[in-house]
Amino acid sequence: MRTIELNPQEFEEYRWIAIPEIKSLKLSPPSIEIFTKLGYL
Repeated sequence: MRTIELNPQEFEEYRWIAIPEIKSLKLSPPSIEIFTKLGYL
């Protein structure tokens, strides 16, 4: 398993969400691109 280090000052909140919930979030252009390629959007 890979460890990902998060910068606590980068975001106010971190949370896991279900894949269908991605469509209801405000996403940045890079996130839209990757989630579209993955078939989540």
